Amino acid sequence: MGHREAPGHPILVLKELNLPKQEEVNEALEPFLHGEASWRENPQFATKTLGTFRQRPSFVLQILEAISGARIEGNVQHFNVAIESFGQKSAWEDALSLLKKMRAEEVLPNVVSFSSAIKACGKGGHWFMALHLLQQSLESRILPDLRLLNGLISSLGSQWRIAIDLFASMADFGLSPDVFAYNTVMKAVGKSKKWEVACDFFRTMLDKQVLPSIITVNTALAAVSTQKNWWLTLDMLQSLPDKMLVPDLISYRSVLKALSGCSEW
Repeated sequence: MGHREAPGHPILVLKELNLPKQEEVNEALEPFLHGEASWRENPQFATKTLGTFRQRPSFVLQILEAISGARIEGNVQHFNVAIESFGQKSAWEDALSLLKKMRAEEVLPNVVSFSSAIKACGKGGHWFMALHLLQQSLESRILPDLRLLNGLISSLGSQWRIAIDLFASMADFGLSPDVFAYNTVMKAVGKSKKWEVACDFFRTMLDKQVLPSIITVNTALAAVSTQKNWWLTLDMLQSLPDKMLVPDLISYRSVLKALSGCSEW
């Protein structure tokens, strides 16, 4: 027998709410915390409401607190939405606090939890903490997926040696690097002006029959253009039709940068 819908949809009620106090949030959510069709029986409704306010971390946290205060068991999806919400705003400390809160409430984090927290650390410029989170996930026997490792590599900035080590570790976890993984490593390498390494990765990618994207080519072009290797940029540009790719403004800009830097007017 299905549950009857509570009067008013939770998302519609909260869209009319713009009050910062926790008690006011609790009052607005009352039908869904204690009503006949409460989130206790329908936790997916809570997840949907949290997702609606993904761009407003403070609201997400207040809703999460309301769920906890009503003694409704928060699940891992609820916390994941909250961690991702703070991560989008580079609020890495808040994201880590939520990860800690999960353990305190005996909600086991999963690979998405750690992936979102790692992304938050990366956006906040704390790559060392992102590496520490990887270690924590392994200690919790949570094997990383491509999303987690790609996010971790993205957080490294110009730490290209660590990026390459993490890329190599994908095979140890039974993962096959995708185009985003190659792009991410090449970006880290390019920031360090290691254009030879970037070119090696590009060639390896083709040898592994991983189809490049225009982002891949532009990343390689950007790395090569900094060293004024104008002939390599032209070769890459001319090879695009064979890869079924169309150059964009960024592609031409990198080639022109290489040419002008060598006075090849």
